[in-house]
Amino acid sequence: MTHRNSQPLTSKCKRDTKYFLKWCEHFKLNYILLFIVIILMTIILTAKIQGDIVVCQNENYTDYKIEQMVEDYNYRESLEVIKDAEISYYTNSPDETNADNCHTADMTWICPTTENIVANNGLPFDTIVEIDGVEYRVADRMNRRYGKENFDILVQDKQTAYDLGRQFIDVVVK
Repeated sequence: MTHRNSQPLTSKCKRDTKYFLKWCEHFKLNYILLFIVIILMTIILTAKIQGDIVVCQNENYTDYKIEQMVEDYNYRESLEVIKDAEISYYTNSPDETNADNCHTADMTWICPTTENIVANNGLPFDTIVEIDGVEYRVADRMNRRYGKENFDILVQDKQTAYDLGRQFIDVVVK
């Protein structure tokens, strides 16, 4: 039996099969290359931290150090930041507090002040906040007209409170 082109059908099939197999090999090669590119992109994207690719040149980073860097990054990302919070300062004098000026709202004894105390109305007692690199514990309240974005730091004397004045600083809630 012959084909229209007067070639035997078996030789035509062999020739077409040969081209088909070459095409398949070429096609497979393209998919393999695409797969490799996808794998490389995945590796690069997972190594990306805060918009910058971590390049460890001339450094002896151990797996522990890299894991610690990732944990620190994830911890920082999970913290709440109150942008441009209003920071003021107060003392435990009776004209700035209630009649019981030696106790904060959560009954912490502050005569004399031995720990970093901050007053805030929007956060629960014992919440730790970081203001300008110093950690404070929420242990007091302010006048009810102030909200979560207002912080009043307890200081030893009025002159320090006046000198520090009023500031607008980012506050990290831990």
